[in-house]
Amino acid sequence: MEINKIIQGDALEILKTFPDNSIDMCVTSPPYFNQRDYGVKGQIGLEKNLEEYVEKLCEIFDEVKRVLKKEGSCWVNIGDCYGGYQGKNHGYPDRKNESADIPQITRSKTTAKSLLCVPEIFLIEMIKRGWLIRNKIIWFKRNVMPSSASDRFTIDYEMLYFFVKQKKYYFEQQFEPLSEATIKDINKRRNMATLTGEHGSKHFDNPDSPYSSQKTNRDRREFVGNKIPYSVQPRDKEFVDYRKLPKLKLLSKRLNEERKRIDLTIEYIETIFESQAPHHWFSAESYPSVEDWNKLKDIGFRLPEFDKQMTEVFKKSSEKKYALMPPIGGKKHLANKNPTYSGNQPEWNEYGRNKRCVWQINTKPSNVKHFAVFPEELVETPIKAGCPEGGIILDSFFGSGTTGLVALKQNKKFIGIELNPEYIEIAKNRLKPYLEQKKLI
Repeated sequence: MEINKIIQGDALEILKTFPDNSIDMCVTSPPYFNQRDYGVKGQIGLEKNLEEYVEKLCEIFDEVKRVLKKEGSCWVNIGDCYGGYQGKNHGYPDRKNESADIPQITRSKTTAKSLLCVPEIFLIEMIKRGWLIRNKIIWFKRNVMPSSASDRFTIDYEMLYFFVKQKKYYFEQQFEPLSEATIKDINKRRNMATLTGEHGSKHFDNPDSPYSSQKTNRDRREFVGNKIPYSVQPRDKEFVDYRKLPKLKLLSKRLNEERKRIDLTIEYIETIFESQAPHHWFSAESYPSVEDWNKLKDIGFRLPEFDKQMTEVFKKSSEKKYALMPPIGGKKHLANKNPTYSGNQPEWNEYGRNKRCVWQINTKPSNVKHFAVFPEELVETPIKAGCPEGGIILDSFFGSGTTGLVALKQNKKFIGIELNPEYIEIAKNRLKPYLEQKKLI
């Protein structure tokens, strides 16, 4: 299996020659159904009906799933279409290659003027075949071409699906800038309370605090993690405190075992602490502070296996852009790398939040002779998130080579499969400067 190469041929047949568990991730955009004739025999997209199109695609992704490593991911950009007789050639593609013996697409009066919901039907079939869908990402195109239709809205988005093979998979968390409203809210919170490196029980009773009992555990975790994020740390302090905390569910389990052993109710413990905070400790929603942990020991709790983690306080510079948190999954961090496998605690970035699922990416003009050159920005984030440095990225519908281009720029490798020899030449010309540069290095 050659790396940084484009293989000409049918994607399904070529994938069958690849070994199992050999690819780190796949990112691709297959030809859309009933959109255009690429002029090559064996092309996908001009099947007689939608069912046949989805079946062919999913057979290919069955092979993609086989060749992906168990911790791999698959990202698929796919678009929709209408089922009527509208437009040029009554809704049929140009058909530049009639010698390919492609049947005419079957039309139905029931689908006239109706979207066929291609992405949704494809998604459901992929799930039936064992894929896990982690995100449905909306590619929002602000500069989309205006539509001539006056009886519907202009469609300005496409779908990008994020699939994985199993619950634990490689993923490097990505961030986006905080909004002005969020920054103002953070400053407001900072002024309203004196925040320390540990969240004490007093914060749970303040409804404006991120630790408030009125907020859900998910809200608190997204905002604060296991400690106050660097975005709300006062900038006048050189260091902040943090602890290398144990797994929250395990700690909560042992706390409840000890509570039952010494025969204390949660309500009674809350009375001792004069706070509702203990409820959150026993419900696996938050950690006791160092002071609260010592107080638990004073009333009879004995958990020596966690004592060091719960009481040992470290210091870290508050001015660093990234604040590495200890992993809670089975994989450890590599030196100076982000957390990797899903389940690991993410990095806190004082300048951003976890990336959302609507990506505003404008289409961009291209000087290559290809119908559907997607912007590099669309695949930059998936490749950053889904493939380790030096890993192998597969694009089973390589087209003009954008996936390979971004892979090389990120110091990663690619394998491309493309049916159309003309597009292979386009891709080779785009990739040549980067491949030659890597050889010189």
